[in-house]
Amino acid sequence: DEQSHSIRNEREYWLMRDITLNKIPVLTWRWLKMNEGAVSIPSETGSANIKVLNENANNELSKENIEKLKALSTGMGANMTELCDSESEEIIINTLAGESSKNHINICRDKEGLAKVRVYIYAQEGSEVNVWMDYSSNEENVGALAVQTFVYAEKNAKVKLYQVGLQADNDISLNDIGANVDKDASFELTQLLLGGEKIFAGARASLVGKRSEFISELGYYGKSEDQIDLNYVADHIGKSSKCKMIASGVLNDNSKKLLRGTIDFKRGAKDATGEESEDVLLLGEHIHNQSIPVILCAEEDVVGTHGASIGNLDKEMLFYLTSRGMDKESVTKMVARARIDAVSKKLENGELEEKINLYLGGSEDE
Repeated sequence: DEQSHSIRNEREYWLMRDITLNKIPVLTWRWLKMNEGAVSIPSETGSANIKVLNENANNELSKENIEKLKALSTGMGANMTELCDSESEEIIINTLAGESSKNHINICRDKEGLAKVRVYIYAQEGSEVNVWMDYSSNEENVGALAVQTFVYAEKNAKVKLYQVGLQADNDISLNDIGANVDKDASFELTQLLLGGEKIFAGARASLVGKRSEFISELGYYGKSEDQIDLNYVADHIGKSSKCKMIASGVLNDNSKKLLRGTIDFKRGAKDATGEESEDVLLLGEHIHNQSIPVILCAEEDVVGTHGASIGNLDKEMLFYLTSRGMDKESVTKMVARARIDAVSKKLENGELEEKINLYLGGSEDE
């Protein structure tokens, strides 16, 4: 009834608290309201069901290395780190020097409130680490899931992190990453963000070593009244360091998206190169799309580029397909699904692709 509905709303209101995230490294005009994001999250602590499968990696790490990881700057910022400093469930993936490991992490928020998970990935010298992570939620209750991942790649190490967000449509999703990349090391990040009414994500890579490399490929899908708030930063510190940050998204219905992408060439990062690009497909009539590509230079001998492609569904293609029996809604779904599938293929994991297919309403036979 109306009274119980009012009591429930009041209870939910008092159990929420505001947090500021995804602050851009250099502020732009305040009246644009793009410098940072804000979200209300539950104050009550929830829990998550976690499954970890390690192949040739151990789950122990020295206190010194853990503190070194926790000190890294992240895309979502200090408030997210402070949030996860208490009551977080922890996962450690430590790959020894010269070894190769494959790791699978499944996280599911199973109770109301805010579930927090922190992941430490440490790649020792010359190691190769692959981590597949998918996170979801129990659709029978409402809540938030905060996942924070720290990555440390020592000299000549290679780390590949694949993340898929499959939370319920009314959830709050927080996904944060901080990485340190040493000499001749690389960090590759592939993300597909599909679930959640409020989706906040960020990544920050510190390219401290000579010839260090950061590659990020992001796919996202906004629907209904979804809010997507993103902040990705590459700090070029070492000479000849490289970064490439690519985002490909679909916005439908009344969704909102704000992407901040920053390439920061620090003094001493001679011969460094950075590239960022975004391709956004707009399918709804009341979409709010914002992008802030930023290149900062404190070193002269560097190359930085950025670009964006924003457009609607091609009218000629729409006419062609509708004239052959497809309605506009079916065409829209097909085009959006094609965008998602393009990123899904880069996950290099058949089980994750099948999870994505089922999440999007496909059958097991597809």
